[in-house]
Amino acid sequence: MSSKFSSKPLARSLYSGMTPPINGSDPSGQEPTQDAIDLLHAHFRGCHVHLASGWSTALYAAFLVLGLGPDDEVILPALAPVGIAHAVQLTGARPVFVDVSHDRLLLSLEAVATALTDKTRIVVVSHLYGQIARTEALNTLLKDRGIAIVEDGSDAFTALGTLEAPAEHCDMLVACLPGLRESEGDLPGFIVTRTQRYHQLLDIWTRQTDVSERIFSEEDPEMPEAPFIDLIAGLNLVDDKRLCHALNSLPDLQQTIDQQVALYDELLDGLPVRRLGTRTESPRHLVSYPIHIQAQHRDGLFEKIRLEGFEVYRSYRNLSELQFFSRQVSQPICPVASKWSYGAFSLPTGPHIGRREQHFLVQSVKNYFEQT
Repeated sequence: MSSKFSSKPLARSLYSGMTPPINGSDPSGQEPTQDAIDLLHAHFRGCHVHLASGWSTALYAAFLVLGLGPDDEVILPALAPVGIAHAVQLTGARPVFVDVSHDRLLLSLEAVATALTDKTRIVVVSHLYGQIARTEALNTLLKDRGIAIVEDGSDAFTALGTLEAPAEHCDMLVACLPGLRESEGDLPGFIVTRTQRYHQLLDIWTRQTDVSERIFSEEDPEMPEAPFIDLIAGLNLVDDKRLCHALNSLPDLQQTIDQQVALYDELLDGLPVRRLGTRTESPRHLVSYPIHIQAQHRDGLFEKIRLEGFEVYRSYRNLSELQFFSRQVSQPICPVASKWSYGAFSLPTGPHIGRREQHFLVQSVKNYFEQT
């Protein structure tokens, strides 16, 4: 996989006190004072941050840094981005799917405890729908067993920035900007860690993408040689500006989505649809608004809303029951994940739907249930 990003040092590109325009011009005439890496360090509260060509590359690199390989097992939630299981299989390891909690659809601690074996090397926690999964208890369960924790933040970038110490209870955290999980090479993915050894190894591997560095460097012999993965040493000026602009635009976008989520919570109250829990001690910054209805109604309501011009999307599937994985790995049934995946889809959020359109959409939902 080749990257469109340069390996030049990071350029300074964020103009003081204002968001850079998309076309890269500087209306203030001021010198740039900050770069994207600075913004990422602030977002992740001082963690070590490394760049990769995309989320899946970052995830695969994190698994390799942790030494994952054949005969190892990785426990992951049955509701999660499918790329996690693919990355596990690329290392030769075996994905082991476990069920999710009933209220928030996040990884179940009890299910993890039941699935642990002598081959378990990593447990993956996926922060789903903008919800943060608490990992303190999981860390307590695993820390004396030599089992690593990897957090997938691809669905909760904004919420991660509200934590006092992101990646505090894990070995590695992999994230990307909202909506860019499948956009390899567009804007980078991020590998985040507080562990110095993993930071040093990623630093060596990033520099070894330069062939001369790989040949002539005299690194710690205990550090394994870099695999052929697309880590990014730096961004050119244009890409740095694009990333800065995207990072600085997120707060306004998230504020809009939070207001839309609150309105959906109000308008859907009393309708026969299941929603994610709203009362939680963890940050909840949804990037989409998933609802669940009885499976026999899901297709009819989905098609009605889609034909009325709204952008609705099928929600996460139960990975353990996907044909691709069921052929290769014998998995237990995950009832909570299965039930949700058979009847869920996401309502539109963001700048393309206004308050009036939200009222109209919910009225369509009400009309559907009144007619069935």
